[in-house]
Amino acid sequence: MKRSVRRIITHSFHDVLIKTQRVNLSLLVLACLISPTITITELAKSFLCLPNSPHKKLNDNTKYKHKEKRLTRFLKNERIIVRKLFSTVLSLALKNLSRKSEIFVIIDQTNLPLGYQAIFAALAYKGRALPFAFTLFKYEDIEKSQNIIEYEFFELVVNLLKAKNIRPVFIREWIEDTVM
Repeated sequence: MKRSVRRIITHSFHDVLIKTQRVNLSLLVLACLISPTITITELAKSFLCLPNSPHKKLNDNTKYKHKEKRLTRFLKNERIIVRKLFSTVLSLALKNLSRKSEIFVIIDQTNLPLGYQAIFAALAYKGRALPFAFTLFKYEDIEKSQNIIEYEFFELVVNLLKAKNIRPVFIREWIEDTVM
């Protein structure tokens, strides 16, 4: 599984992420697949469970601290422009869909910890949602109107889909008080 995830990420993101970023993304995806929860602590622990970990000679505490620091640096890396990844993520999600005349795109807003709100766009696939784009905001940081944030996000999603020659059917549902 590790090789196939790394191969998919290397092939798909070669033009938007440098090699070390692709390796870290591969580790993050694999850790998410085996971690009981998606927290920095649990993901760092899951990094250690991955086969062929390059840190086997270090004691457990050193290994964990190193992985946690690596994960934190990767997630905070300001040189990674997340919006540039959306098109690639959409392409990967589309590979799972048969090209029907209708492709359903779900637009959803949800509450996140620390007062953040997220608006997601996802493809409907076999009763599941395959997210490919998102935006984050806090109500207290809105300068003019939430409608502007929603409009700009919707415009981004439409442009991503147009670039792939997709005519979607949009489903919009806001879910309150949940974390995705």
